[in-house]
Amino acid sequence: MKILILIGLIISFSFLNAKDDVINMGIYPEGIFISKKQAMVAAKIWNTKVNNDNRYKNEVILKIYDDFDEMINLYDNKKLYSIIITPGKYYSNKEKLDKITYLKWGFIRGENTFSKFYLIKNKNFKDDIKNVKNLTILYKEEMAKNWVEYYTLKNNIKNIDFKKIEKDNKLVFNVFFKNEFSVVRQELYDTMVKLNPQIKTKVEIIKESNKIFPVSMGLDRKDFAEKYIYIHDNIKKDINENNIQLESFKHVDVNGIKVLTDHELKPLDEFYKDYLKIIGKN
Repeated sequence: MKILILIGLIISFSFLNAKDDVINMGIYPEGIFISKKQAMVAAKIWNTKVNNDNRYKNEVILKIYDDFDEMINLYDNKKLYSIIITPGKYYSNKEKLDKITYLKWGFIRGENTFSKFYLIKNKNFKDDIKNVKNLTILYKEEMAKNWVEYYTLKNNIKNIDFKKIEKDNKLVFNVFFKNEFSVVRQELYDTMVKLNPQIKTKVEIIKESNKIFPVSMGLDRKDFAEKYIYIHDNIKKDINENNIQLESFKHVDVNGIKVLTDHELKPLDEFYKDYLKIIGKN
């Protein structure tokens, strides 16, 4: 919930002194928030807070969409100026989205915009992954599944089933308590180990990805960016000048947003191209 509120505050600070337009933003919560309910409550609180504040000259409306295709169509038809989605959703719709998108941005967690995935297993599971038949791997994020699928196929590891998990912590706890495998973000794993060091006694990292995966991606339309091109240059300034308003978010792991350049995304672009080739879709 705090993540969504922070997104809105950061962006709306950058809209100060702009035209009196309505800025419509859409968020597809799957893979970003724990539940749709959490995202809906956060959006309601944020919209009420921002639009009741007379410091804002623009009305910035955040809306949660549980229908991804509906949200993309609205973005395509200029009904939404900005959207927030997972990297997996972006890359599976990259060709269409790139035609209408000017600016891509990601969240900053600590000092990092990109992170890596860990493939983990219970240490009691002695067999090498290459020798396991009918293996099931737990995942939550689409891009995490893509990475493991690429790794296993490249190493001729077949007969893999993937099971989607809705709660992040189960990606680690299910492996801790059972002889299972899962793929998890480094930040989540490290945080859970810090809170419960015993995890390391039973859980083993058997493979890690390159550090090329954003947590989520924000996209701004080309015509939107022409009107609000100053957003990138003013984000840091806006945050610094509104420290009082942001004090309540000092414990939030997401502490800002950063424009993602084509150069920074190139390793992920190349990975996804290789992934499509290995699964036979390119």
